[in-house]
Amino acid sequence: MGLFFEMLNSINDPKQSGNIDQLSGVLTAATHVAQQNNLDPGMMQTVLSAMSGPMRSTLQSGGNPMDILSSVMSGNPSAIGNLFTPQLQQQMVQTVAQKTGISSSVLQMAIPLLIPVVLNVFKMGGGSAGQSSTNSLFNAFLQGDRADLGQVMKYADRFLNPA
Repeated sequence: MGLFFEMLNSINDPKQSGNIDQLSGVLTAATHVAQQNNLDPGMMQTVLSAMSGPMRSTLQSGGNPMDILSSVMSGNPSAIGNLFTPQLQQQMVQTVAQKTGISSSVLQMAIPLLIPVVLNVFKMGGGSAGQSSTNSLFNAFLQGDRADLGQVMKYADRFLNPA
């Protein structure tokens, strides 16, 4: 839950850019990807959990993490493709398929759509307008071996849609 708490901190900290609308948008985007690929919410959480390790490894090995995040978040669509090459995406598909039992063909459609969704989660930890700061949410993900994206989405859903 550490990564989720870091996300909540980004929403509550006026020096960070996170807000409820961003969190809602990320959750809506993940739900849309799930629906497009006939995955129920539980399976989507499982996919995101399985993606956590490969995404962390890719982001850690791609150079300066903050430069990577800035480049990807700049709106340059090729930045994601440069970092998450087709070969890396295919490796991620295979890893997630092995961990989840979901067919590779479904994951080949879902994972390229989920990568930008996940990166938008990290955008919430950046500095707000006029504030320069490190991105605590992104750093927590990179440094946390147990930082689980599926759990983040599960708790985000509970936070936004209490029973």
